[in-house]
Amino acid sequence: MAETRDFTLILVKCDDENGAGRFAQTFSIDEALAQKFCKSAPVVLAEGLTKSDVKEYSPKLAELSKAGLEFRVTARGTQGLPKVHWPGGQPFAAGGEPEFSFNNGAFVCPCCGESFLFQRSGEFKIEEPA
Repeated sequence: MAETRDFTLILVKCDDENGAGRFAQTFSIDEALAQKFCKSAPVVLAEGLTKSDVKEYSPKLAELSKAGLEFRVTARGTQGLPKVHWPGGQPFAAGGEPEFSFNNGAFVCPCCGESFLFQRSGEFKIEEPA
């Protein structure tokens, strides 16, 4: 019987730049990319994982947790969180730049490329000058 692909890996938080460096080294990704993930946390790093996938990643995630990164593996929905889309569909696979999908919850600066998550805080009124 084939394994179901029920699990999602979320980077919940990253405490400092050292953590981003360790993250990059552990998964053989560019350090600037790892920093981008850390700044975007919480962010969905991978969806559609099997129990075997989770078991394979667990030792690495445990080591990274000691470096100040926090991860969550869940079978629940992740609506509203930004997601990483990996080239070829394989998480942490070399060969191309992953893309983010922010689900209407982010702004990307056209000048510097920095990503900002935002949340509505209520009604916003603009008053016309008298």
